[in-house]
Amino acid sequence: MNTYAEAMTWINERAESYKSKNAFYASEEYRQAKPQIDTLYAAAVRDATSAAHNALEEMGLQVGDRVYYDYVTPWSVIPYTGKITMRKGMPMVKLDAGQANERRSTRWHRGWKREGVR
Repeated sequence: MNTYAEAMTWINERAESYKSKNAFYASEEYRQAKPQIDTLYAAAVRDATSAAHNALEEMGLQVGDRVYYDYVTPWSVIPYTGKITMRKGMPMVKLDAGQANERRSTRWHRGWKREGVR
């Protein structure tokens, strides 16, 4: 296993030979592989966080900036607005009140643009 994705594939394949996935998680085989899986997971999180920070930088945005996103449906365009925050090292958008079925925040992605630049 060299990546977390490979580790997840290995888990799914090996779990098939057990009664359930929980039975596999309780096995000695999984217990022995867990330290390596945890290391791969930490590396995947670190890579994703770094990529998100680089993308945020490329877009010229930083924590605290106001942003908007126009969600296009077949019938309308739903505008979302909010402020960029950080949660566990990942850029998030704290949504303004009353948006997105009362969700308070969502992950930031390249589709979010600086407010006032349409």
